[in-house]
Amino acid sequence: MERAWYDLVKNYSLSEFYPKEPHAVALTESAECHVLCFLWFAGNKSSLRDVAQKFGIGLTTLFSQNDKVIDYLISIAPTLIKIPTLEVEKRKHCPRI
Repeated sequence: MERAWYDLVKNYSLSEFYPKEPHAVALTESAECHVLCFLWFAGNKSSLRDVAQKFGIGLTTLFSQNDKVIDYLISIAPTLIKIPTLEVEKRKHCPRI
């Protein structure tokens, strides 16, 4: 796997979105499992129930994990996705606009 994958999993595991309390149900699954489950759900035409069965976890647990991963991705989106603000930037990156 590529370095970007490992960085994503590492940063997610260190973020506020990954559960760190010992009593958290979702803590039984690794950060890698959280991200893999979400990517499987988002990238395939599968139901939550199907993904939960494939990964051997409960439906409610999977829903909670996906919710945390989505929240994490939304939190890092502004640092990764840059929308051109000036007309010069827009023309530079998209010459037909």
